[in-house]
Amino acid sequence: MNLNNLTIKSQEALARENSNQQIEPGHLLAAIMAVDESATPFVFKKLGVNYDVLKKAVDSITRTII
Repeated sequence: MNLNNLTIKSQEALARENSNQQIEPGHLLAAIMAVDESATPFVFKKLGVNYDVLKKAVDSITRTII
């Protein structure tokens, strides 16, 4: 399985799901967060990022991108 293709497919799915016409950086971040739900929170927490707040913000961004 090629994770790069999975990420692109995840981005495209998120864009379609939210009726967005193009893929934006928010879709990329959402796709990365969705690909590995165990490592991604760990990495962000190590960087001092509140993962739950980030996830909510990314979800909000991907819903509002036109």
